[in-house]
Amino acid sequence: MLRLAIVSPRGGVGKSTIAYYLSKELSKRYRVILVDRDLTATISSIFGIKIGILNYLTDNVQGSFVHEEGNLKVISMARYQPTEVPNMDNFYPIYKTLLDGADILITDNPPGGISELEIMEYKAYYKARGEVHSYFVAVSTPGLVLERTLNFLGESAKILKHMVPELSFVKTIALVINMSKESLQGLSGINVIAIPFYRDLLYKGFQNCDPPKEIHQLVKVIEPLVSEAQGMSERNVS
Repeated sequence: MLRLAIVSPRGGVGKSTIAYYLSKELSKRYRVILVDRDLTATISSIFGIKIGILNYLTDNVQGSFVHEEGNLKVISMARYQPTEVPNMDNFYPIYKTLLDGADILITDNPPGGISELEIMEYKAYYKARGEVHSYFVAVSTPGLVLERTLNFLGESAKILKHMVPELSFVKTIALVINMSKESLQGLSGINVIAIPFYRDLLYKGFQNCDPPKEIHQLVKVIEPLVSEAQGMSERNVS
């Protein structure tokens, strides 16, 4: 399974928009899980999910934390801050079942640093799959200094590797610049995709609009990694 983390050093840059469109487009050809790890719960709200797994486990809140349509499965980690971090023994069996059969896992991460809940998800994934890695897709805007974004990515990778020693690698594969007024040059080893300001996305709601054509560029960056992950899984089985 391929893991993609949609990340940003701050909120309001269109991170959930990218996670939404990328999941929808990839689910046309692959079995995709989209995990909403952001407490603003933009993704969960769009898909009508009322509670998160962690709220169910720690606060005894009843309801569904999963929405499925076609090849896309959307999972809410938490609609609000849980009263405590659940025991791994309680979280892991549910999460393992939800992961079964997927080709791609995409997480819509909260802005900023690495949270305790994020660490738990990585560890549960490793326990379920016997391997864990992370490809970062960073989202920024022209107003966010590039150096700050790159520093954030570097620090996030260091923290993850320290807190989750089981990680085989952490790598940034793409930097999406939302509301960009000009094309940008690529960075060493990182694909830079500039998305101009699309009025309808803001005023109609991105979930009510067709994906920008630039999303297809991002899909092309990711698809070879899907094939690589599938080939690795087949070799491990054989």
